Amino acid sequence: MGDKQIGLTPDAEFSDRLIDQLDKLRTLPYIVGSSLWTYNDYRSDYEKTPPSENRAWGVVDVWRNKKKAYKQIQDIYAPVLGLKATVDEKVITITLIPRNKQDIPAFVMEDYTLVYQLFDANGKSIGKERMELPIIKPGDEELEFSFKNNRNASRTDVGLWSPMQIEVKTASSEELKNLPVETSNSPIIEFLGRTNESVGIGYTVSEKDSIFTFKYGNSKENLTKEVTSDLKGAIKIKWPTTEPFFVKLKSDVTEWSTTKQLEE
Repeated sequence: MGDKQIGLTPDAEFSDRLIDQLDKLRTLPYIVGSSLWTYNDYRSDYEKTPPSENRAWGVVDVWRNKKKAYKQIQDIYAPVLGLKATVDEKVITITLIPRNKQDIPAFVMEDYTLVYQLFDANGKSIGKERMELPIIKPGDEELEFSFKNNRNASRTDVGLWSPMQIEVKTASSEELKNLPVETSNSPIIEFLGRTNESVGIGYTVSEKDSIFTFKYGNSKENLTKEVTSDLKGAIKIKWPTTEPFFVKLKSDVTEWSTTKQLEE
């Protein structure tokens, strides 16, 4: 099955229709699994691709920045149904809820670990602990782990880690506030990297952008070089390895971006 593209911005998420379809799969006894296409946004000139030449199907963008959909798909394919954490003055409690026997996914979990990080009232990390989990089977009763709050923690963030050291589920004892999504009337420089006598620049592209102008030089106050291009998303500029590199850009419909320095 398919659905519309997820979207370009950090707050892009799956449609309710797609979530409902994935939930329905779990009720069908002849379905044993499903997979997501695709992980990342990608550049293309395929038919009906937006003018930006960016197909926004991914849970991360072309520069691997996570969208809201990343957390959604992590929860959908987590090997457990739920992970919860609570903190009070005396006790830290972590609750893990296994999958049902008929679920997607549903498999025996072996060699998984819980990692929980503790924070004080000011949000400062005050410790991290790791705990090996027993073998967990679909249909098992929920597991509850309690610890004395000896460090006077105010919050704990918990991660479930697979044997391949992949964090497959996360939870927090507090509802973490999402940082506001930055809106800008300018392109954003996402990447700067040197290759021999050139500097590669990666940047965001909106649907309205078509021509890009770059000003660059060896200091923020000395952007004396300029080049214009219709390349969308990335460009390479020749620049000596002995010189520091600073750059800003604008499109034909936007203001100048902030100036960014190549870190070496």
